[in-house]
Amino acid sequence: MVKEAARAAGRFATLVAEQPLWVRLAPEDRVRVLAALAALLILGFALIAFVWWAGRYTRRYMADPRREARDRAQGVPSEQDWARKPLFPDQPEAGEDE
Repeated sequence: MVKEAARAAGRFATLVAEQPLWVRLAPEDRVRVLAALAALLILGFALIAFVWWAGRYTRRYMADPRREARDRAQGVPSEQDWARKPLFPDQPEAGEDE
């Protein structure tokens, strides 16, 4: 009788092992897994839509003729515009020897 119970338990274990994990889960856990997958899918689509929208926005911004007109009106910055200037013109800069 013990041997038959052990054989039955072994057959049951192989049956359970052959079933996919989805079937072996409890119904509450199945719902949780399905909700997590749905949330991940929705989040992925939202991220793709955001990247698509941001790319279009950036491309439109870069092609805006008003932006080019503003840049031309301000003029092209010279090298001296980016250099660090002394507070008073007759004083040397902070790192130089006198």
